[in-house]
Amino acid sequence: RTLLSIGSVLVFFSILSSGIISICSNPDNDNDSKASAWGLVMSFLAFIFNFAYSWGMVWLVCAELIPLRFRQKGCALTTSANWFMSSLIAYFVPLIAASEATAVYFAFSVCILHSLIFVRSYLPETKGRGLEEVERLCERMYRSKEKRGRIPTLAGGGAENKHRHGEG
Repeated sequence: RTLLSIGSVLVFFSILSSGIISICSNPDNDNDSKASAWGLVMSFLAFIFNFAYSWGMVWLVCAELIPLRFRQKGCALTTSANWFMSSLIAYFVPLIAASEATAVYFAFSVCILHSLIFVRSYLPETKGRGLEEVERLCERMYRSKEKRGRIPTLAGGGAENKHRHGEG
């Protein structure tokens, strides 16, 4: 959780700096154009570095947090969703960039801020814990948020749902 949070903040600033450099650059001035190009290269390198050690390892988060009885299907679903979203990004980003390149940087900055909010709000710290302990922790977290009404239940809240989850 800590690495994902730090990675989100640093990736956010590297993408945001790319957008700011793109807006502030003056293509008519050769010196400004070279400085802007180097600034973009440095911010891209910062993005790659910070993404690699944090969000590049998101596969581990899925494998840790999905309960053992659902792990195969859950990891398959998260992997499929990841590939699907990557395909959408690969398709739409060139279309958006052709019309307004700087908009892409700011749109991704907003997405990265949402990832930070998600990590801080919903992911438990799993450092130094076994898989069974992480599973119990996630169940407790889920149930407490379910009671507070933050997470909708898939089945009704009646006696059959409690029996299914071993509460009744």
